Amino acid sequence: MSVVMKRPLHLYWFSGAGNTLRAASAFAERLRQRDWNVELRPLERYDPKMIDPDAVLGFAFPTHFFAIPESVLSFVRSLPSVRGTEAMMLGTHGVFSGGVVGPLKRELLPWR
Repeated sequence: MSVVMKRPLHLYWFSGAGNTLRAASAFAERLRQRDWNVELRPLERYDPKMIDPDAVLGFAFPTHFFAIPESVLSFVRSLPSVRGTEAMMLGTHGVFSGGVVGPLKRELLPWR
């Protein structure tokens, strides 16, 4: 088991119609079957300054017009700078995601 797998995953989700929540729940369940400790957290109910730097930081969100939803960007931009915190994302979209990986990565780069 890798070091990352021993750490909890806090998966902050944002979902309008519920599709992303369904995807995040299925993803979390699959990881739990592999002995991950996954906690689903509704993004709008958490203070980004209170993240646990010892947990893997996850984001699940839909793309909005080929972009990251503003509420997700606002959350990410309010995160404290925590070097070494690992992050992942799960994006849902209809046909094409546009460019969400690069913009989210750029927002998180100050951590390095």
